[in-house]
Amino acid sequence: MDASIILDILGNENRRKILQILSNRPYYVSEISKKLEVGPKAIISHLSMLEDAGLVRCHIDSNRRKYFSISNNVYLDISLSPNSYVASIQTFSISQANDPRGHVHAKHERANDFVSDILEMNEKIQDIKGEIRDIVARQHELRAEINRIMDACDEIIEHNTKDPLEARILHELLADDCDLASLSYNLGIDPAIVNAYLSSLHRRRLIEFTIVNGHKYWTINKQKR
Repeated sequence: MDASIILDILGNENRRKILQILSNRPYYVSEISKKLEVGPKAIISHLSMLEDAGLVRCHIDSNRRKYFSISNNVYLDISLSPNSYVASIQTFSISQANDPRGHVHAKHERANDFVSDILEMNEKIQDIKGEIRDIVARQHELRAEINRIMDACDEIIEHNTKDPLEARILHELLADDCDLASLSYNLGIDPAIVNAYLSSLHRRRLIEFTIVNGHKYWTINKQKR
């Protein structure tokens, strides 16, 4: 699942509303159409896009009515700073998420008091939320540290290269690995020109590449000289 595709999908208000509706329970097309006051044809088009992206799934009940529901637990994380833009996504299947660490059980092996069960489950939920807050806080600290290091790198690059385009390429590769097409697009420079710079930087052992699914991805050399 590609974060950029998900962001494009979520850019449409009606698709966001459909996901919000489906987060409550499964719905069929005419129900969604009525709730949003949008024609069934448009709803079907939105649902098809959401289904292709892996965000929703459908099933047909005994009356041959097609219901749509959320297919996975999706966590979308976006980090934006003067030095970087990172969008990442994680998905967990519904079956996995129901009991990731043995916290929740659909059926208890023993009969428990209702109030005690609710209080116990709430305590575990709050513990997990606390862990999430700690992780998010740590992520913010690490990203702030990355920004400080990127600023220091920019100063080093500025003092050691007189070529502005070379400096921009190094900055992009410090921020994230890139293939030629992405790098050319980000810089707004012809791919042939960018490729010549990449070849030069590679000969000087400043950068290296890996092949992933037939694409060459460039990165700063990880081996110290």
